[in-house]
Amino acid sequence: MSNKFRYLIRVITFSFIAGIGVSAQTSLPAAYTSSSGSYILTLNSAGSESIKVKVDGSFTINSAGNDDTVKGTLLLSLNEETRLKIAGQMQGGSQSVPANITRSDVIGHFVKGTSCPTIRLAVEPLDLKTGGIEGRTGRLIFEFHETRDQMAELFCVWTRQINARKSRRGVVAAINKLMLGSQQ
Repeated sequence: MSNKFRYLIRVITFSFIAGIGVSAQTSLPAAYTSSSGSYILTLNSAGSESIKVKVDGSFTINSAGNDDTVKGTLLLSLNEETRLKIAGQMQGGSQSVPANITRSDVIGHFVKGTSCPTIRLAVEPLDLKTGGIEGRTGRLIFEFHETRDQMAELFCVWTRQINARKSRRGVVAAINKLMLGSQQ
């Protein structure tokens, strides 16, 4: 009887340890990126008048805040024609003008009344400096489209809770956990 009891304890202990090893998988950090859109960037270079150029931009969300804001990275891409226009204004080569302007730690907030299937986030005007160029954006609106992805679904839940004026700490914590990548 004693041997059967020891055997049973060993089987239960081994099953428990094996179950922990299988369930302790790590997930990779996730990000949520907007669809690309066109925006106007007003550039000021030393000694010349300001010019307005069209750029393509996207916003990648890196974290969510409890105050219904998000923090992320702004990426503005300048095509070759735009780079040549800027270089002509600065009397330099197009190689002196960067193809991309990136700014991290940009704060965005939800546009009032936004909801799925298209979530709109606004980024207030920003001053940018890169490669001898100083510029200013207008208010940027980025669109995030609903998909079957877990991150997109969490953002849909978040916007529903904002619009219904319900507590959203749980969904914000779930978004940050998914973005950081953690053990499940």
